[in-house]
Amino acid sequence: MRKAVNDWAFRRFWPLERWMAEAREAGFTAVECNAGPEPESYLKPGMTGGELDAVRRSADEAGVEIASLSTAQLNEWRLTSGSRDERAKSENLIRFMIEAAHRLGARTVLVVPGMVTPDTGYDEAYARAMDSLRRLAAEASAAGVVIGVENVPGNRFLLSPLEFRRFIDEADSPALRVYLDIGNVLPLGFPEQWIRLMAGRLAAVQAKDMREGAGALPLLAGDVNWPAVAAALKETGFAGTVTATPPAFLHYPRQVMRDTASQLAAILVE
Repeated sequence: MRKAVNDWAFRRFWPLERWMAEAREAGFTAVECNAGPEPESYLKPGMTGGELDAVRRSADEAGVEIASLSTAQLNEWRLTSGSRDERAKSENLIRFMIEAAHRLGARTVLVVPGMVTPDTGYDEAYARAMDSLRRLAAEASAAGVVIGVENVPGNRFLLSPLEFRRFIDEADSPALRVYLDIGNVLPLGFPEQWIRLMAGRLAAVQAKDMREGAGALPLLAGDVNWPAVAAALKETGFAGTVTATPPAFLHYPRQVMRDTASQLAAILVE
């Protein structure tokens, strides 16, 4: 399994090149870049091929692989929205991520599948997400990229591991897999059980710790049973990337990077 780190908590401290270099020095062999319109984002929709090539050169120089791309924007632009314009924005952002991933050599793009709301029924959300993701998966397959669908309990959608697995199987595409957020499982069940139920369907894993009433916490500080998670990953033969996503912090980014790397290393050695 490859150890990776997401840029979200670090990008306000360092430019891209420094973040990648710090990640490698801490012991990570891969990174995950967020795509979005925020000023501090390393990847912005509309970047040219030349700009993306420069990002890849930075990774090569730092000695890290860009394993995956993610975005927070899909919680605002939803594939399940009743608005065609909003769904189009969401699909176009995912298309940018697919194209960028292909150019950057990344294997996976993380996609939030949508949300159930007072105006969007569960059945409508399911049908819209399925329709969009089937079409996008065909484009991802052509680009040699996999879409990893993330579990987000606060979105009230795909809440059961059996339902989530059925959704992936019904899509019937090797380019549409599960991007399992370990911490996000806790409000609904036990991560090690989800891992076993998703065997053969995992594109990537996000390592995040949580505690009820406290939200996201540093690895090993929450309620995740990490030895059971590590055992389930090995038992099911998962050989992909495990990406740490530390919560927001105010100071000492180098120490947070090193702590996160050592915590993830301890988990994966179990």
